[in-house]
Amino acid sequence: MFNLKIPDTGVDHRIANKNPLNLLYEFWHCNRLLWRDKLGQVSLATTTLFWGAGRDHATDGRPLAEVTLHLSLSNATLLQAVVGVGTGAGAVMAAKYVSLKNSPNVIPMGIGMGLLVFVMIFVHSLPMAVTVLLLIGGCAGFFVVPMNALLQHRDTS
Repeated sequence: MFNLKIPDTGVDHRIANKNPLNLLYEFWHCNRLLWRDKLGQVSLATTTLFWGAGRDHATDGRPLAEVTLHLSLSNATLLQAVVGVGTGAGAVMAAKYVSLKNSPNVIPMGIGMGLLVFVMIFVHSLPMAVTVLLLIGGCAGFFVVPMNALLQHRDTS
C-alpha cells in the first residue's frame, strides 16, 4: 500500500538487453564508474560495510542472546525483529529529514551504530538489550537510507 503512494518518475526501468554477457559487462561498467566517483565511493563503501555487518550480526546475535541473556532460540530470534523495528523507524526519520544533497552528513550515524554494537558487550538484561538494539536499528535505518539513495542517484551512463 505504501508503494502505491510513490509517484511515477517516468524513468523506464526495463533492461535494454537481457543477454547475460551484456548484463555482466553493464554491471562491471557501472561498478567501475561508481568506484571512480567520489560520492559513489563513499556510498558503495559504507553500504557494503553496513550490509556485511548486518549479516554478521544476524548470524552472531542469536547465540549471544542465548548465552548471555539465557533466551530460547525463538526468543533470541525475536531480538532481530527489535532491530528491524528500529531500522524501520530510522528509515522513516531519514526519509523525512535528510535530503539527497545532505546524505553524506549521516556518516556519523553509521559510526554511532558501530559504537552501539560494542555497547552490546555490556548488556546483560533483556530490557537493556531491547533498548540498545532499537537504537542500533534506528541508527542503521537513518544511515542506510540516505546512503542507498546517494548510490542510486549516481550517474552510471
